[in-house]
Amino acid sequence: MTQTFTLTMAEKEQMELMAHLFPGDSKESAAIGLCSLGASKNPVRVLVKEIVPVPVEVCTLRTPVAIQWPFEWLDPLLSRAAAAGLSVVKFHCHPGNQAYFSEIDDVGDDIFFENLHGYLDNDAPHASVVVMPSGQMLGRVGLPDGSQRAIAQIGIAGRQPQFWWCDTQSDSSTTLGTVGRHSRGFGQEMRSELRRLSIGIVGVSGTGSIVAEQCARLGFGRIILVDPQRVETRNLDRIVSANAADARAGTHKVVVAKRAIDALGFGTEVVAIPANIVDRDAVVALASCDVLGGCVDGAEGRAILDRLVASQLQPLVDVGVGAVADDDGAIDQIDTAVNFVVPGGSSLLSRGVYTSEQVHAENLARVAPEEYARQRAEKYIKGRDEEQPAVISINMIAAASAVLELIARLYPFRHNTNLAAFDAVRMNLAEVEFTIETYEKPCPVMGKLLAIGGREPLLNMPQLSRKS
Repeated sequence: MTQTFTLTMAEKEQMELMAHLFPGDSKESAAIGLCSLGASKNPVRVLVKEIVPVPVEVCTLRTPVAIQWPFEWLDPLLSRAAAAGLSVVKFHCHPGNQAYFSEIDDVGDDIFFENLHGYLDNDAPHASVVVMPSGQMLGRVGLPDGSQRAIAQIGIAGRQPQFWWCDTQSDSSTTLGTVGRHSRGFGQEMRSELRRLSIGIVGVSGTGSIVAEQCARLGFGRIILVDPQRVETRNLDRIVSANAADARAGTHKVVVAKRAIDALGFGTEVVAIPANIVDRDAVVALASCDVLGGCVDGAEGRAILDRLVASQLQPLVDVGVGAVADDDGAIDQIDTAVNFVVPGGSSLLSRGVYTSEQVHAENLARVAPEEYARQRAEKYIKGRDEEQPAVISINMIAAASAVLELIARLYPFRHNTNLAAFDAVRMNLAEVEFTIETYEKPCPVMGKLLAIGGREPLLNMPQLSRKS
């Protein structure tokens, strides 16, 4: 399989970059990105950790079509990159909106890559990126063997995710394009663009099987499914595409979902991983995705999704369903919640969607089920079990809300254009109420993991360390 390269940055870093590159004087400006590499091997995801502007005063040449500065200015940054094993990315703008590398750029990049690899002496890919006034970017990586490759996709992991892609033809020419924003939603154009994106869906049961089905029919090109559980008779009433034969055979839920998507004949690449998300291979596979979908009802899975968002720079749409019974056992409240989480912002943890105590309890359930049962009996963990809830109608609404939230951010259709207003969208079906919430305060816990990429231990979790 041909190795591809992508580059991703969080919204805050993009805003810093654009503010420096376009000061309003119509001349080229530049900045350096210090970057980690994501946990996935293919694509190789270059993740921007920090943007360092190249000061105007150090530039020896700065015109509308060219910029130069002494390579020695980079020495402190290169020392940091060498010590931490980071990649270096040069960003510069084209004020005239030229969406290509100029001959001046070609010469400058050849020298830049040669100097970088000579100074750092490691196998990390480095990159050069051109930025247009519209925000569109295109780039290329310089490899240790002296070759250069186009960056297949550049993404912004923000409240409005942005993706710019680049196809290289057999004659070395390139075709550029954008996913979302300026295209018409809910049509063939959207379906064609979504084929360029990948989504990792964690939990493929009540809501997750419906989310997977919708994402496939909408046109996502690659879908990774993670769920360790098998179909049982008691959950046939809420897992789409599952049947009695699956229950008798104990077919994995991810296998059922993959079978249904493959049968559509859309050519979707589906990777079914019948494993718990607390599994290194599952985490590495999810780290390759553009977007994440959280469809789990527990805290441990959400905690790992939070860590993926921060460490791998991936937007997450998380969906939850809750029903509360009164003292007589009758349903008193039915709620759905959709949270959209981005790196560098608030997290599911800081929003109170789960607590560290709940994560500990679920870890007990997985590694010490007897102790978990004892604590549950002692009411350390509150909750009421229902063996076979009839909730597919609720799940349908919740799953559709989650998928629509993602579409609304890629292809804006809401009259309210303030995306922050929709950080969380809740529905109280008993009262027929809609509420939205904004979360501006960054999560201090997940903030420490921002763009750490594939650094060991993975996600800063010892249990995910590479096995010797």
